Amino acid sequence: MGCCNSAPTAPENIIPDPGEAEPCTFSLKSAGMMSSDYIAYQGEETSDKEKKWFFVNKTGSMWGGDAVIEIENFVRGGNPEKPNQGEISYRCAFDSSPNFQKHFKAPSSEFSRFVAFFSNGQVDLDGEEPEDAIYFERGGWGMNDGGNRRVMKWKMETSATIRPMGGRGVAFGDLLLHVFARGTSIADYDYHPPCEEDPSGHWSKQEKEYVDQLCYQVVQRSTGTVMAMWGVPGDLMTGGEDVVQQNNMFQMHMRGGWFSSEPLIKTAPGPDPLLALMVAYLCAYEYSPKAIKHDLSSDFPGSPNGCPGWG
Repeated sequence: MGCCNSAPTAPENIIPDPGEAEPCTFSLKSAGMMSSDYIAYQGEETSDKEKKWFFVNKTGSMWGGDAVIEIENFVRGGNPEKPNQGEISYRCAFDSSPNFQKHFKAPSSEFSRFVAFFSNGQVDLDGEEPEDAIYFERGGWGMNDGGNRRVMKWKMETSATIRPMGGRGVAFGDLLLHVFARGTSIADYDYHPPCEEDPSGHWSKQEKEYVDQLCYQVVQRSTGTVMAMWGVPGDLMTGGEDVVQQNNMFQMHMRGGWFSSEPLIKTAPGPDPLLALMVAYLCAYEYSPKAIKHDLSSDFPGSPNGCPGWG
């Protein structure tokens, strides 16, 4: 249960669960500075403790392969072994470790960009691949001095299973969230000639990694029916600007962009709002550019003429 291993205090008056087709508005906020859990508040603000509606509880470890996300309400006491546990509506388990494919290229050389396997090239918001110079400009002066450079294009694919619990969502059964990301890593090299302290001379490098595009797809496992599919720009151009994810399940307004600490989620009428809350949380935090780059190793060599993964 996060890093602090404690459940949040329930509101004095517990807000009833919404109907399975009822549109809702949630605001997500971290449960604490050292916690990996989140609280979903009713409405657009997170300042009123009595508006706490659901607990997004993360247990286990991504490194250990046993991480689980659960959506709980604040109706407690139903599990004698876990008296502080609320009623669970949905549970998410991570099916696989992120699978990365990498392509090293010379700067300004052509490259046919990676495309999500489930989109047939249809879900893409930023059109053409940006020029390599854009990445080095975004990297700042130290990476835009015209020196020796290397560029790596990469893609990531992974998935997670979302399972209904406690009676909600039984008509659909298990759902799969497919995630695709493509990005660009860059390295700028500078040569330091021999000197008294370093008779042989050496190369130094600076690296930056960017997520160009993310695509998501929600699929009913038993039938393969696609419930939602959408794309959103990564962190190359968005920076601190607001990011909006929109599909036929929800609209999520990430105030402050991918650095947002309090996303605003408005669910659509029809789909279960608690399922939408789970998917929105996953796309905001577990599959954000920051989380994806945490698992990425760019493998740039120590010198501009070296082989990737080596010196």
